[in-house]
Amino acid sequence: MCDEQAAVFDKVMLEAQPMLPADVVPHIASTVGTLRDARFHRGMVRVGIGLYGYGFEGCPEATKRAAAEGIGPVARWMSKVIHIRRYKSGTPVGYNSTHRLSRDSVLGIVPVGYADGYPLALSNNASVDLPEFL
Repeated sequence: MCDEQAAVFDKVMLEAQPMLPADVVPHIASTVGTLRDARFHRGMVRVGIGLYGYGFEGCPEATKRAAAEGIGPVARWMSKVIHIRRYKSGTPVGYNSTHRLSRDSVLGIVPVGYADGYPLALSNNASVDLPEFL
């Protein structure tokens, strides 16, 4: 959210006002806009995933404000490593073998998947925090 985006929104809303029902509540601020600056709040805000403490990481101002307000993740996803095995460099791994190992590796199987709500978009992009004893 920036001043230019807000200006375009306000201009369009002004032009569209005669065509809108009386009970329309204009809103432009997502999680980032909500935390970044009250100037971007209109009739309401849409915190979306911000309700759970996520969604502002890409904006330094929003991240700073969230930290100052004590806003952070309210949940974490936990599972257990059920199998550990060594794999050679070049071995394809992951759903549909979408990743190929660039070095000899030790991998663990964690029983969680898309049917459990794990986002497909995180394939080959997520990280796992391991317990200290490993």
